[in-house]
Amino acid sequence: MKLIEETLINNHEMLYKIAMKYLKNHDDVLDALQETAYKTIKNSNKVKEQEYLLTWIIRILINTCLQMLKKNKRFDIIEFDENAYYVNSVEIDSDIEISEMLISLNKNYRDVIIMKYIEGYKIREIAAVFKKPESTIKTWLRRGLESLGSEVKSYE
Repeated sequence: MKLIEETLINNHEMLYKIAMKYLKNHDDVLDALQETAYKTIKNSNKVKEQEYLLTWIIRILINTCLQMLKKNKRFDIIEFDENAYYVNSVEIDSDIEISEMLISLNKNYRDVIIMKYIEGYKIREIAAVFKKPESTIKTWLRRGLESLGSEVKSYE
């Protein structure tokens, strides 16, 4: 229990940023963090390996955020920091357009892309969160990027 508390406290800024990427509202983020802490403590007996505690908490947080979005039917999930992105030499400068493209992706592909390219996680860490082999995560990443490429082409 003490380890869970320490992990939540020591990583609160990162958890806040992840939730903010999904929810975009301070009050909703605080609700998601509170719900995540509750679920984490309640299910603490389910943690098998302590080294993956943080990735387990992140997975709970992401699922909580997605449940909140689904409940509220809010689909403007992603906010990007930079002004413009280049995908296959096509300039996309609207956060709304990028969000719409990401929303159209399969949930697993979208989550993997967000964790890899926005949050900066390594394939190994993402695999631990999803409890899938690294090869599966690489496949989801490739397929997600291919789908995004198709979205960009249709955007042109």
